[in-house]
Amino acid sequence: MEGSSLFRNRHFWAAVWLLLFAVAIAVVTYQRLYPAEAFIGRIQVFHWMGIIGAGIIAVFVPLYAFLKRRYPKTRKALFISHMYVNLLAFEFVSAHFGVLGEVKPQVDTGTGFLQYIVVSLLVLTGIFRRFQIAPAQTQIWRFLHLSLVVSFYIILVNHILGALRLV
Repeated sequence: MEGSSLFRNRHFWAAVWLLLFAVAIAVVTYQRLYPAEAFIGRIQVFHWMGIIGAGIIAVFVPLYAFLKRRYPKTRKALFISHMYVNLLAFEFVSAHFGVLGEVKPQVDTGTGFLQYIVVSLLVLTGIFRRFQIAPAQTQIWRFLHLSLVVSFYIILVNHILGALRLV
């Protein structure tokens, strides 16, 4: 996509604003600019946000891959929903990471930090692919995007098992 048409694309600007909002959420929650000690059941609200965000990604990515092959005529609508659903999930994951992203000596935060980096790179490579930023690198963005999806699942399983104290 050429630079001038990129800046006239409403989906591009929506993605940019959602990314900026995710960064703002992470910063605000990390700085504890509002109370973060609310619980739903025995689990902190921000843990639920991480669970919901990761769950959305974990379910909708393979669902998108299946549906776009099963119903090729709906590919464009599926692609747009894929972008927005995963950006929304990134909002939840950012809130979770912002609160829990600080280093806590009693908790192993390594997999969570790595997971956030992978999800962030997934979002960035997805945006680079979607809006053809650096179009000469399209095949590299695709390779990275798909590799990061595999990494997401591997780290997610490890992160969950670690949180449950099973590894």
